[in-house]
Amino acid sequence: MRDMPARLEDLRTALRDEDAASLARLAHAMKGSASNLGAQGLAAICADVEAFAVKGDFGAAPIRVRDLGQEFDRVRSALITISMAA
Repeated sequence: MRDMPARLEDLRTALRDEDAASLARLAHAMKGSASNLGAQGLAAICADVEAFAVKGDFGAAPIRVRDLGQEFDRVRSALITISMAA
């Protein structure tokens, strides 16, 4: 998760450049990281972004990429709270 902000930026760049292969690869990797943490909502959004990239659907992807950033912020906040309580 530490590298997630950089991955998010790379994902946004791939989206802006309409680079479907990079977008799919990044979303897939992020989905795996999110799944390993049990962040199923984040993983589901990553799966959506990956599916849009595979289809080359650059019309719907920006909304889910925005959602991904927001969900990541929620997950990060929850992890910080958990780690401070431990």
